[in-house]
Amino acid sequence: ELPCVHLAEAVPEHAAATQTFRVPETTKCAACQKTVYPLEKLVVGEHTYHKNCFACSHCSTKLNLWNYASLHGKIYCKPHYNQLFKAKGNYDEGFGHRPHKELWDKLVEPGLKKCWFHWQIISLITH
Repeated sequence: ELPCVHLAEAVPEHAAATQTFRVPETTKCAACQKTVYPLEKLVVGEHTYHKNCFACSHCSTKLNLWNYASLHGKIYCKPHYNQLFKAKGNYDEGFGHRPHKELWDKLVEPGLKKCWFHWQIISLITH
């Protein structure tokens, strides 16, 4: 709960009760963890950023809602996203995550047809 500040001194003596106000909840930037004020706010999915903090994790190019891509909570410009991930066809390799292929092989019985539809069903069941 947010702290209350009592304004007993600001209320005239003839007032019967003290008035209180609540300090507004602050939103933190997902990139720099500093407070984001409404005029500098950019909301992307579940995360809030300063407009100036919304930049490519690889090259620091400033981005907007029309020219970014994200993976595993990191933001990229579209050229670097394509270069880093699509070239290999493996969106996890080299970034501290296990490749989807390894996860798939652990979850699927031998001989079961490996298709995207089955992967989605297994993902829903295991997560």
